Amino acid sequence: MFLAGVFLDPNEPSGTAPARLAFGTDALGTDFSNLAPVLNQTFLLAMN
Repeated sequence: MFLAGVFLDPNEPSGTAPARLAFGTDALGTDFSNLAPVLNQTFLLAMN
């Protein structure tokens, strides 16, 4: 299980979604000092 989040502004989302943040070992991974998702981009909060 996991918990995901998304930052939204007051406007209704339109157009295509931003690229997903990938946390696999062949991508971003989980060993990073900061994370800065953009508006309307989902991001990982926690894993069980």
